[in-house]
Amino acid sequence: MEASRCTNKVKVKRDNLAFHEIEAEIFDEVHMEILSHYEIAKSRNNIGLITINLTRPNLCVDIGCGTGFLTALELNNFEGIVATDISRKMIKKARQKLPNSTKLNFLVCDAENLPFRNEIFDLISMSSILHHLPSPISALLEANRVLRDNGFVYITREPNDTSYSRFVDFPHRILQFVSYISKKNSRTKTISTSLNYLKVDIHCPHGFNVESLSNFFYSRHFNVVRARSYHWIFPATASSFIKSVLSKVNFLIEKLPFSWKFGRSIFVVAQKCEHAHIACASNPENGFEPSMH
Repeated sequence: MEASRCTNKVKVKRDNLAFHEIEAEIFDEVHMEILSHYEIAKSRNNIGLITINLTRPNLCVDIGCGTGFLTALELNNFEGIVATDISRKMIKKARQKLPNSTKLNFLVCDAENLPFRNEIFDLISMSSILHHLPSPISALLEANRVLRDNGFVYITREPNDTSYSRFVDFPHRILQFVSYISKKNSRTKTISTSLNYLKVDIHCPHGFNVESLSNFFYSRHFNVVRARSYHWIFPATASSFIKSVLSKVNFLIEKLPFSWKFGRSIFVVAQKCEHAHIACASNPENGFEPSMH
């Protein structure tokens, strides 16, 4: 049984690596919601909250950096940043997009096996990565291992199980189709149609649960500062005007009662309490019951 599980994990990672090596060429065009004013504002606000509450924002690692969306927002807030990804081509794209800086380093590595010593980072950020992993809890435990006491974990852009369990993958397919027909670049169309998103979004049909992720961090002696779903409407267009309008709509929707439960994505900001690594050593998986398979 254990050998079979390990084989499956290796296959999932190989599939993801192959997928993202290809998707790196069109990532920003396929995931236009990342560059919306709403997404940028939410991430900038959360990173700002984190840096204000750190005594000294020294070291940050952006795990699964992709083309560098979160890394770019972190550059002005930390003295040193390591941007990691399993895909060399994603790293290459991030290098091209981000300014040259002596404080920024890139590393190709596995999120479940980080090549860092214990308790060195002040912030661990993960954007849209857990749902790609065969064992999300392994990545969370690794994040806990390399995080200093009083440091922060910032998880964002993970699929919300409430949204996905109700609508399965239908909205995603509709948006993908609209995005496809609106593209003028035939090369982008060719690449996007060759990618099987469901093959690598292995937890996407079930998503993650805000309460479950929060309980995991509580059980590890973290203080959950913010945890909610967000982003109800994804822009599937390159039009700046439409993206601006949809961003305003998202800001309005989040003011409605109970709206935080039904967004398409979730984020969690959690701070590690002092000596949490000692208090939690006896039961490493206590309290984590994610809504996923």
